[in-house]
Amino acid sequence: VRALASPELQVIQAAAGYAHSLFLTSSGHVFGCGLDNFGQVGTRRAPTPAPSSRDQHVSSVLAPLPLELGGHSGYPKEAQVFITGISTGHSHSLATGYLKKGRDGLALRRTYCWGLNSGGQCIVGDDDCLRRPTEVPELQ
Repeated sequence: VRALASPELQVIQAAAGYAHSLFLTSSGHVFGCGLDNFGQVGTRRAPTPAPSSRDQHVSSVLAPLPLELGGHSGYPKEAQVFITGISTGHSHSLATGYLKKGRDGLALRRTYCWGLNSGGQCIVGDDDCLRRPTEVPELQ
């Protein structure tokens, strides 16, 4: 995959859902691509109406894009998330890792989920689709 061809982005784990994929790099970053109609790729893109008579929405990410993890949850800007594992379901995704805060390097365990949540797969207290990686407080 050309987008991940840099030596700094060595892929150490890959996960595939029904029609989306995630890639974890040795630097702890996550990239996603594929069908993103429920937010399962995690790029925050809104679905667009499909050109058919059915009322379906389709959104695809054709090349791996980096996902934002961390700073969106009210952490200081210098806080960094280092992901250590990824997993995918049919139309949702998960990542686990550590939040490094400040100069002291304090590491706090974090779990993120995103995508289809109609059955409560993401354990966030509702059944709305999550279009970005969202912390799962119950798994910290």
